[in-house]
Amino acid sequence: AQTLRDMEILIENTIKVDYFGMTLELPSPEAFVLHKMTINKERKEKSEKDRMSINEMYRHLDSNRFESLLLTQTKKNQKIIRSYIDHFIIPAIEETRRIEEARGKIFQKN
Repeated sequence: AQTLRDMEILIENTIKVDYFGMTLELPSPEAFVLHKMTINKERKEKSEKDRMSINEMYRHLDSNRFESLLLTQTKKNQKIIRSYIDHFIIPAIEETRRIEEARGKIFQKN
């Protein structure tokens, strides 16, 4: 079970979205990703699905807002999040860059 502290970031950092005439209040994308990074290890059977969502969303986040929210987290959660970034985000970014470079070389030859 998630502690209230783990949920606070989602409750305190929201955006309003109009959807079919309704106004929905949702966690900001940056808060959602930070939350998912924090709880990822606890969600054993869903951790891979969460990683895919995090990796896809991460590149679209406002980096200043992400860093600002990260600094509001406990030292323990900051360590968990930075470790997650080192182990999953950076390798995914590097792999994407390698693939894009390889595609560029292929298309330059044609």
